[in-house]
Amino acid sequence: ISINGEKRSAVLLDSIPNQLITCMFIDNKKQLWCGTFSGLYVKQNGVWKNTSLPVSEIIKCIAQTPDGNIWVSSVRGIFVFDSDLKLKKWFNEKNNLVNEYVYSLMPQPNDDVWFSHNKGVSCYIAAEKKFRNYSKTDGLQSNEFNTGAYYQSPDGTIFFGGVRGANYFLPSEIKNN
Repeated sequence: ISINGEKRSAVLLDSIPNQLITCMFIDNKKQLWCGTFSGLYVKQNGVWKNTSLPVSEIIKCIAQTPDGNIWVSSVRGIFVFDSDLKLKKWFNEKNNLVNEYVYSLMPQPNDDVWFSHNKGVSCYIAAEKKFRNYSKTDGLQSNEFNTGAYYQSPDGTIFFGGVRGANYFLPSEIKNN
């Protein structure tokens, strides 16, 4: 291949058969996780394993909280796995997730997780085991956000990009009414 006029070689790594990869993540055990259009895979000891999701869905984002849990967002909610790859929790609209089409995951040092979806931005408050939800009425650019449009800066500021611009905030400065 040629990059900026320089010839480079591309190496094909072993891959997950017949899968289009949507996102990738390396956990604290140095295991590679891959989200696809039909599920979630993790490479353990050189072998790809298909995780046991209750539904086969498009994976949008993979992240890890400081407690070691792996959080996986999809178009059908959020899945939380423990370090042994056991599914601990499936958050969906039946158990208080405001919207199942979750684009991003931003774990915090206290195990809270901020995320964007098609009804705004939410935060899972780990200590309370509940969600706080924010929408356009709270000042968001829109209720709809986009895949891959998220970032957390070194000072902790979170950025979420959506269909009408971007929102950014420092989680510690969010005050609830």
